[in-house]
Amino acid sequence: MFRNFVEMPKSILLYVFVLINFSVALAQNDSLKSKKEGFNIPAISAYYAYEFAGGDLASRFGQNHKVGATVSFKFKTNWLLTLDAGYMFGEDLKQEAYSILDSLKTDVGQITSKYGTPGNILMSERGYTIMVKVGKILPFWQTNENSGPILMGGVGFLQHKIRIDNEGNDIPQIYGDYKKGYDHLTNGIAFNEFVGYRHYARNKMMNFYIGVEFTQAFTKNRRAYNYNTMDYDNKSRLDLLYSLKIGMIVPFIRRVPNDFYTY
Repeated sequence: MFRNFVEMPKSILLYVFVLINFSVALAQNDSLKSKKEGFNIPAISAYYAYEFAGGDLASRFGQNHKVGATVSFKFKTNWLLTLDAGYMFGEDLKQEAYSILDSLKTDVGQITSKYGTPGNILMSERGYTIMVKVGKILPFWQTNENSGPILMGGVGFLQHKIRIDNEGNDIPQIYGDYKKGYDHLTNGIAFNEFVGYRHYARNKMMNFYIGVEFTQAFTKNRRAYNYNTMDYDNKSRLDLLYSLKIGMIVPFIRRVPNDFYTY
């Protein structure tokens, strides 16, 4: 995990660092203008996460991207309830994933199409998560009761597989349902924790959250039979994800309190 973190592109680390500093500065700027009162705030949001695989997942995949959306409701007491759905994708495959088609390759390492020519195959990671989460905003600075550090936890579902794309659909061994014997479709119950900062702006234009997220999933292979290993895979897995997550919030408020949202 730590090696992967160090190797993350410097531009992403710089962006996260700047956004964290901006969020703290924005919160401090609110100190003379915001009212110390919480509000009920329903909202939707879109987010991006850069994720690192751990546990059993790390033998199959490395780093991946996730984009998603949430529906949330923040209560006056600063408790937050959310429904989160995210789509995972990436091309950082490890040896366990790259080797699934080895039994189909010729002595020169190619898979032959039905026309006798080398087949063109692309492999990548695909998956998704669905989570129900609950948490609380902790306005330690006492300047904006609707914003501050946030702790969240949740439970849901994680699924991932090896996507096999035969561009010409000219390799019968991996066409149609035969492909399912190689993709190692895996899913199961998952638990999630998030630590970060959540901000609701008075002008409603800069509402966001940023933080780190951890996911632990207890999964199994859901295919009846693996063609590459020629056996049944009923082993229990522990798939882990470590994420850097940034989201933009669109709040919906029927009556806007002037002293909280306007200058």
